[in-house]
Amino acid sequence: MVPNEVIESMKKTPSLVAHLIAETNNEQLDATDGKNWSTRTILAHLRDAEMYEFRLSIERLVAEDSPNLYFWEPERWEIERSLHRDSKEQILVDFALQRQASIALLQSLSNEQCTRKGMIGDKEINLLTVVDWWAHHDLSHIEQMEVTLGETVADAQSRQLKKGTLSD
Repeated sequence: MVPNEVIESMKKTPSLVAHLIAETNNEQLDATDGKNWSTRTILAHLRDAEMYEFRLSIERLVAEDSPNLYFWEPERWEIERSLHRDSKEQILVDFALQRQASIALLQSLSNEQCTRKGMIGDKEINLLTVVDWWAHHDLSHIEQMEVTLGETVADAQSRQLKKGTLSD
């Protein structure tokens, strides 16, 4: 089974991201240092990776024998991605909805399914490795957004609590 602490951490990601960007404007969301993605791009990446890479990989690992899994090269994804659903509100709603579906899938997996294996290039990996990458992917991108925005999730939540605007 997928470890409960991993699932609990992943359940929190949409809320943490929402708190972090709740009071950001478009200028803040689109700010970049020229080397790293903007917060808006990171949000879109989280949403897209959720449904097109991570969850799809888990579904394929369960349904197929030793599937060849595919993860986008970040630069290629950025160039080819669709921009039509990139309002802050739309990305947050899409991401939260996709994460709910992913959590339901992860919670339904049996011990046997968690041992399923696939390939990335010429490297064999198992389902739990993909889940581990997924959880670390969340944390890494939250940290990127915190650096870009100059504020941690905890700072944003504390400020929102003082203002009386903190909610889940």
